[in-house]
Amino acid sequence: MTSWAGDFPEAGVDSAPSLARFVFTLSRPFINRQEEPLRTKLRERFCPKSTWLYDRQEKRWKGTPSCTEAERTFISPYMYEAQTRIGRSEPHDNGSRNDKGYGTRVCQDGVNYACDSFFPKRIKDQHFFPGMELDEMFPNPGFLPTDFVDGPTKVQEDTGVPVREVHTQMLTMDLKPLGPPYNTQEQYKSANGIRAGTAAPEQPGSIGEVESLSNDGLGFPAESFFNMNVEVDVDLDNSGDVDFTLISGSEEWDNMEVIVEDDPNTEEDESEYEEGKILLGTDALVIQGHNLQSFPPKLVYVHNATLWAVSMYDKAVIDATQNGQDGHVGWLRLAGHGIQFGPKPTANDLDGNRKGVRDGLMDDLAIFDNVIEKMPILPVSPVEVQHFEKEPPRCQLYVLQDHKRNNSQIYSIAPDNFEVKPLSQIYPGLDLEGMDTRPDNDLIYATSGNDSEHPGYLYRFNIKTGKLTEIGATGFGDVPSIDFHSDGTLWGWVKGKGLITIDIKTGKGTMVKAFPGVLVEDITWNNAGTHIYASDNTNLLIYDHANQTAEVACSNLPGETEALEMLPDGSLLLGIHGERKILQFQAINLETCEIVFGLDVPTNATINDVEGIAWPINLCSQP
Repeated sequence: MTSWAGDFPEAGVDSAPSLARFVFTLSRPFINRQEEPLRTKLRERFCPKSTWLYDRQEKRWKGTPSCTEAERTFISPYMYEAQTRIGRSEPHDNGSRNDKGYGTRVCQDGVNYACDSFFPKRIKDQHFFPGMELDEMFPNPGFLPTDFVDGPTKVQEDTGVPVREVHTQMLTMDLKPLGPPYNTQEQYKSANGIRAGTAAPEQPGSIGEVESLSNDGLGFPAESFFNMNVEVDVDLDNSGDVDFTLISGSEEWDNMEVIVEDDPNTEEDESEYEEGKILLGTDALVIQGHNLQSFPPKLVYVHNATLWAVSMYDKAVIDATQNGQDGHVGWLRLAGHGIQFGPKPTANDLDGNRKGVRDGLMDDLAIFDNVIEKMPILPVSPVEVQHFEKEPPRCQLYVLQDHKRNNSQIYSIAPDNFEVKPLSQIYPGLDLEGMDTRPDNDLIYATSGNDSEHPGYLYRFNIKTGKLTEIGATGFGDVPSIDFHSDGTLWGWVKGKGLITIDIKTGKGTMVKAFPGVLVEDITWNNAGTHIYASDNTNLLIYDHANQTAEVACSNLPGETEALEMLPDGSLLLGIHGERKILQFQAINLETCEIVFGLDVPTNATINDVEGIAWPINLCSQP
């Protein structure tokens, strides 16, 4: 039974047929580094013209790559299941105690309009965000899609009526290839498969949310997303054998820092872990759908909520070698899942449904294909291309942008052509404001301001893996600025209170010198490590480290200066609150307080609120 447009129904279970396809691209090193017989299969399937091989004795690559991205891309057969089952919670108000605190019960057994039993574990909003209240059942959260309207919508702001939403959980999903004429006979007999829920018992729960977009905020139409934790069996040559299985990362993997080296100089050792398990990055796979009109909806959920394709790693190789480059496999580029696509099942014809012999499937396939063809193939992160496909650039300027009030994102700017690229997803509600890189590596550290759900916390961002890790609380409520001393000590300014040092292992802050009422936006050490420069609106302060005194050095900063960074030549780079689609920078001579140069960097995104900038000294030898 289907519940049509109107208010959201009570808790229940939706059952519907579903279709899916996925696309991934393998990396050259993975194809060429494998042992026989998998290496021959990979090379014959993807790179028959390539002579590029890794010489383990000389520890270097030899030959000609001649293996394009298109040649290394795998497109799955049409995958189908007659009965995908999804549990729903009772409707609740967005932002309510059930939504944010106590949690909602999701139906585990029942029908569309009624629930016989509920999951013992309740779902709340924190389960959808990384680093917040992780537990055994949901250890692997994704993140909120950037175009998903979570929180007060215009309807709620205009009328005061709470917007209703529903929490969901995948009960079971077990998709297998369709038969001819939709796939070839070989594809139908292949071992490709997609599983979640009870069909993948070793995976964490796959959970999601449906939120009303109706004028009254009570029901349909609506939008939805799922954080999917899946197992995907891959049969590269349709032989009937599983070549490897894509799985979501475990909590243990999620907390692990992957070491990526520029040169593949670590030999592979025997691993104690099960071979053939390929990790899908470190987070759940986020899929989303819009314009839901009913439960169950008829729509295609698509994986397009992330900036970059999801990385794939071989956990056994990484565990054996501790080398991320050795274990890198490739990138998941596209995933689409159509709910209520396919013939309705009958009691005695389930296998016939999988073969695609029922009326109506061809029309659904045409609709599904039309959506899939319009989906963009997600690009590979330029950071990962640098490490896994070509030589990385040696110098980047990193910029911390504040979207709206407290949504944060990290960008890079190439100093040669000023190309601006996002390095991270948008982190909703974190309000990251202070940022700097360690002098001895390219890990980025950041602190949160007072508009964060966790004010005054320290975070670490690994540009090689794209992983943001919450370290801990500083003990001070608003830390908008940080900077590393040349000795590796992290310093920060607590707004309105003064200077602190921060333990980068625990996040704990210690007050060094109190400056009550001084509202500093950012700080930076000089290259000698003897003075700190600090921006306070249009004033530039200078702090003498030896004497612990501060005074105004310049009073003519050009506008609202929210970011400072000392350049190798001793001039000071200023990040100015600029115009829409403009990153505005200026450099000042500290002896004369005169502007040395100004630079407006145009962008294709609305990034004009620079909260922090970082210039990695170990990589950048000149401004």
